[in-house]
Amino acid sequence: MSMTGLTTSRTSYDGGTSVLKWPVEGVMPSMRARLSFRETVDASIQVTATPWYSQDSRMRDFDYLDESEWNRQAHEGVDIYSETETEAKTVELSTHLRFLPVCTGFMRAGLTAGYSRREHDFRGFDTIQTGHGPWVDQARTLKGPSTLYSVKYEIYSAGVAVEWTCFESLAVALEWASLPVVHATDEDDHLRRNRAGRSSTRGSGYRTSVYALAPVGRRLAVTMSCTHERFDTDGRQTQYWYGDDPATPGFNDTGYGLGGIRTDLDSRCTTLSIGSRVAF
Repeated sequence: MSMTGLTTSRTSYDGGTSVLKWPVEGVMPSMRARLSFRETVDASIQVTATPWYSQDSRMRDFDYLDESEWNRQAHEGVDIYSETETEAKTVELSTHLRFLPVCTGFMRAGLTAGYSRREHDFRGFDTIQTGHGPWVDQARTLKGPSTLYSVKYEIYSAGVAVEWTCFESLAVALEWASLPVVHATDEDDHLRRNRAGRSSTRGSGYRTSVYALAPVGRRLAVTMSCTHERFDTDGRQTQYWYGDDPATPGFNDTGYGLGGIRTDLDSRCTTLSIGSRVAF
């Protein structure tokens, strides 16, 4: 399975807004088991997992700061921008149920429901930072570990599906699903500042998918699918300093914390898979 997308963390506080865009990309092994009953009901469970791997794309960090908090001249647009090399891993467990009571000689249609639990973990290192306007003095290149980031999603879905049989054997299915409940949590550890943040958010979204199955024998078939998923969540974040922050000389931040920070956790993801199916 090939996955491409972004998971975005946006935090807003009195001094400005920070937007982190983490790339989600790579080829991931996946396995699915499915049970069917009289061509009307089928249930499946799928597991996707990867070890740590290097990503081609970098994490991008956009800071929009309130210059009045820092006694600097006002500036429109991005104030500080940085890119960070990343390594990532993904684990996902999902279940899916289809009830297709409307049946004809070549078509089935009905309802779907599902649940998935997904986790993306990232390790960031080697950061290149640039400053704009009154923040040009913040340009720097930082070698070594920069950040650890983990985000977890619990996603509930409900939708409709239509499946056609073409040329007596080729099956093509379309599905649209609402994601009425999405619960997200994350943990962001800024290693260079000895600061960690934890968020909890809720929201909703949608998912669309197309699936095709072509038999190549009595029990064996080739499968292809493409899914696009999008959801937005919002909630609050708590930050705390487990050590002294080098960005605030003259003040020991150890043990200091902030709560109630406005946070959005959003995801945009497209997956493409080609595989095989064995029927028993």
